[in-house]
Amino acid sequence: MSSDVEGVCVVDDDVGIDTEALRAAIHKSALIGESQLVGAFEATRGFGIACHRSALQEAIARAPWLAPFVDVVLDGERLQRLLRLSLAERLLGAFLGDINALYLNVLVVPPGGAVALHVDSTLGVHGDGPVFAPRAVGVLYVDVPADLCGGELRLFAAHSLQATVTPKVGRLVLFRGSLGHEVTTTTTTAPRVSCVAELYALPRARLALLPRVRVQSRGFDDVLARLRR
Repeated sequence: MSSDVEGVCVVDDDVGIDTEALRAAIHKSALIGESQLVGAFEATRGFGIACHRSALQEAIARAPWLAPFVDVVLDGERLQRLLRLSLAERLLGAFLGDINALYLNVLVVPPGGAVALHVDSTLGVHGDGPVFAPRAVGVLYVDVPADLCGGELRLFAAHSLQATVTPKVGRLVLFRGSLGHEVTTTTTTAPRVSCVAELYALPRARLALLPRVRVQSRGFDDVLARLRR
């Protein structure tokens, strides 16, 4: 386990996830398709599930094999200990309350793909209102090709590089949701696959605007289209 940079933690110890089983389930999933996200994610594939935390079990029923990953990233003791939140963040957390919404994303970066620099706010944007970043983000590397070059996760604070994380199967990365991040261009013969969880503490009014469970999958849309033919 390494935590050399404040707000960034890399865990290489066994976190209790069978990455082989998770990899197999992801590759078999009909939910995988062209990216449901825009902008920075245009070169990627995958799917996402957004939910209120109170509806988490209902959401996980859509992809039960994600359950061990979700259990790990929601470990409150680990988050508190490893992220070492600043006083301002602790005060904001006390005001907003506990994590009440999640965005789970299976991210497939194909050969030659990349993810441009961004700050996550998938569930934190609505109309012209304020933008909320997640309290924390968790990334688990599930499939890393042996010949992979590039594909590193680079984390930034105020455009200053804070950390570079090399993909490794089973490696868990936790970082503050306010950090900018990118995935560098991959040179490989196979996709790089990870699971991502954005953990939000949204004001009640903003949370009320979100569906309790929403699956975003262009892969599933493709399946339905084929069934209609």
